[in-house]
Amino acid sequence: MRAKAAEIGLLMSLMVLQFGLWWQDRGLMPQLSLLDEPPSREMAAVASLGDLQYYFRSAMLDLQEAGDTGGRMTPLKDYDYVRVGRWLRFVNSLDRRSEHPAALAAGYFGATQNPAMLPPIVDFLADYGEQDPSRNWIWMVKSFDLAKHRMKDLSLALTVAERLSAISATHTDIPDWPQILPAYTLFEMGRRAESGQRLHSVLAKAKNLDNNELMGIHSVLGKIQKTQRETGSE
Repeated sequence: MRAKAAEIGLLMSLMVLQFGLWWQDRGLMPQLSLLDEPPSREMAAVASLGDLQYYFRSAMLDLQEAGDTGGRMTPLKDYDYVRVGRWLRFVNSLDRRSEHPAALAAGYFGATQNPAMLPPIVDFLADYGEQDPSRNWIWMVKSFDLAKHRMKDLSLALTVAERLSAISATHTDIPDWPQILPAYTLFEMGRRAESGQRLHSVLAKAKNLDNNELMGIHSVLGKIQKTQRETGSE
């Protein structure tokens, strides 16, 4: 009986000790890095143990959840987006047909609280669209959207629009309307004469614009012509 009581006493003592240790260390958090540099292709090949598709999916989850492990919740503004860009290119190199890296770039990292951090995301999405334009061109539209509407950087948006326009002009399986984007961006930049020239070129070359797109072009041309009349710059 005494032995039983001693065992219970020991168990209770250990429980009290465990609670004391927890109480003392309750504010301590593990010192975890946010996002390490991506591994080399050689290291990835070793780590994959011959199954690159499994490793690709594992790496995607690591990137997606990098700041939200070990009891942490990290705002996107605290990430190093240059490093995030390198990670996106790394995982894309593991599977160039998967759209998961582009979706993560646009839909997750594109939502950062600090739009000034977005150039690596804009560049990745534009490059991703060019690597297989017939399948991926729409991600270049997202790149343009981030540059123009989130960053408010019309110069960067124009660069992406020019790249997308060139692809649209040379791929029959891509709509013609992306060819309008450089002209509209030039118009917003105040470069209205250049915008008008580009719009006339689009009207002459693009054959598959719908009525709404044509109405938009003629509306902008009308504004340009009105400005030219008012300023005497026709």
